[in-house]
Amino acid sequence: MEVHRRLLPYEIAVGSTIVALFLSLNLEALIHRPTVILFLVNVALSTWYGGLRPGVIATALSALAINYFLIQPG
Repeated sequence: MEVHRRLLPYEIAVGSTIVALFLSLNLEALIHRPTVILFLVNVALSTWYGGLRPGVIATALSALAINYFLIQPG
């Protein structure tokens, strides 16, 4: 029980990044622009709930997801 309680902020950071990516990809198809604002909400939520370390994890995962899925190579 104690281990799950300590890992919950990290699970929220990873889960909210996945949700932000899913919503961004679906909204991008509708409005034809990347919706990066959802990742900012993700980082703010993760940092508010879990503190600095989950916020850094959410920031890193968001940056990787934006770079890989939303930015067109050019």
